[in-house]
Amino acid sequence: MRIYRRLEALSSPPCPRAVALGNFDGLHLGHRRILGCLVEHAKRRGLVSLLLTFSPHPEKILGRGRVLMIQPLSRRLEEAQALGLEEVLVMPFSADFSALPPSRFIENVLVKALGARAVFVGSNFHFGRHRAGNVQTLEEYSRRTGRFEVCIVPPVVKSGRVVSSSLIRRFLLD
Repeated sequence: MRIYRRLEALSSPPCPRAVALGNFDGLHLGHRRILGCLVEHAKRRGLVSLLLTFSPHPEKILGRGRVLMIQPLSRRLEEAQALGLEEVLVMPFSADFSALPPSRFIENVLVKALGARAVFVGSNFHFGRHRAGNVQTLEEYSRRTGRFEVCIVPPVVKSGRVVSSSLIRRFLLD
């Protein structure tokens, strides 16, 4: 598995990729479902599978309180490799990056830099300045341009609860 620490480290022009987006602060069952779907799809379509995650956690930069990570980055990378991912981009998250409007993130990062042909996200995914982008933003771009397909992966439900990082954090704190 190749690990990149900045966008500029990727080859230009980019190879065609299937990309999963998110914080992935602990590879729980929900994240594993997204990444499993990504790897399977990439293999079927002849795409390179890439996980785009962020460091530090966006909440830390945006000042919304203390962020407790479920797993350290080293462990998440080990698990990503075990799941069969070919590439991981650990994108540096900064105040400037957080100010990118959703449309610029899609064009500059997903399309131009990553060569995304398929984008995998959870149903509650948000991105861009003020979290203004969401799955509908991605789907609208996809319909309008045909550049990539959007794959929305449904959540994992256990014992009547959606498996999420926030739920796991609450359990750990308790």
